[in-house]
Amino acid sequence: MITKSILSNQYESYFDFENKDDISIITVKILRASLKVSLKFKEFSSNVVFGGEKKIIIVMTKVEFMDSSFLGAIVHLVRTARANGGDVKAVMPNHIQQYVSQVTRMDKLFNIYPDLVSAKLSFMFPEE
Repeated sequence: MITKSILSNQYESYFDFENKDDISIITVKILRASLKVSLKFKEFSSNVVFGGEKKIIIVMTKVEFMDSSFLGAIVHLVRTARANGGDVKAVMPNHIQQYVSQVTRMDKLFNIYPDLVSAKLSFMFPEE
């Protein structure tokens, strides 16, 4: 398990990290998730996975806009986590959920939840 120490100065204005009940929570703190942020997210989330975290939730409730580069960084996280025996869930506001599911069909790659409690419960009580 890794600690909050992975949040160096280069990441702390963009993301929060906490681990509760063996679930790692990455909160995206910015309004616009675009190319610049996607590169930092990809690097940061790789540190989380390679730090040994298996259950990861991305919380994007503050995000108002997400471009395809940030979506690609999420896909990279999902694939990296699964290749290392883990999984990723996402919490997104409704307008971002619609973009991900209707436009990109990425909701087929990872599960999206309306709130953090639902995402945590999906790890605690997985559907069969």
